[in-house]
Amino acid sequence: MRKNSMLADLGLLLVALIWGMGFSATQYAIDAGLSAALILLLRFSVAALAMAALCFPQVRGVSAKEFLTGSVSGLFLFLAFCFQIEAQSRTTPSNCAFITTTNVLMVPFIVWAASRRRPGVKNIVLPALTVVGIFILGYAPGQGIAFTRGDLLALACAFLFACHIASLEFTSQRVEARRLTFIQMATAALLSLLYYLIADRSAVSAQMLRQGALPVLYLGLFSTCACFFLQTACQRYTSATKAAIFLSLEGVFGSLFSVLLGLEPLKWTLLVGGGIIFLSVVLTEVGLPRRRKNA
Repeated sequence: MRKNSMLADLGLLLVALIWGMGFSATQYAIDAGLSAALILLLRFSVAALAMAALCFPQVRGVSAKEFLTGSVSGLFLFLAFCFQIEAQSRTTPSNCAFITTTNVLMVPFIVWAASRRRPGVKNIVLPALTVVGIFILGYAPGQGIAFTRGDLLALACAFLFACHIASLEFTSQRVEARRLTFIQMATAALLSLLYYLIADRSAVSAQMLRQGALPVLYLGLFSTCACFFLQTACQRYTSATKAAIFLSLEGVFGSLFSVLLGLEPLKWTLLVGGGIIFLSVVLTEVGLPRRRKNA
């Protein structure tokens, strides 16, 4: 069990690294002119088709009960990414990445609401520290606190990702990992198609598709298909709260790649605000000293 737990931690760390690069890939797809709805549709369609091709023997035997169970996680997954891509089109990749990491502080409360497992003191104090970091991220020199609509959408995205992580603690124990990954991708792809047909009226040119092809393939094959299979498999051997801690490192990787690739400049608000959020994430793993009881 200890070996499985260590492998699960390494797997989740790899997921965070690939997801971090995903913020830059998403920005490249947006800059190519692709709409949020189209990026979602292409991303989840590529992931679902890849999962079906790679794991056809397991996927073809999915029962109606398994699909219904897994579609709960798929619904949260679609909603989280829908809010995330809409947020990133209105704010910087770093702000979106760091605000998304606050889901780690929401997971214990969602698990508490669902299973009545009450969070400890640090899980109540640390959200307040995170709020400080978010306010610093939203500070604009000479303007004061200047939250954009994108930052608020990113906060909603963080809540939905927390719901997804919490739901996987339930669904990953009831549906085999490959089947559950496919069900999530297929559910998200169907919802993305519905969203695209209802909300998107923009024209798509061949040049836009050429420029956005590689970023979308990265998002579909690596940041979605591979990552969510890894996450689903790893969460069989760890808790939702611990998984959220490792996955929250995507904020650090996302900001690092964004600055290194020249998508945005390095600002002191990013260093300080992001550092506070990252500190609060790390502290969730640090145990508080216990009182010694008198004999």
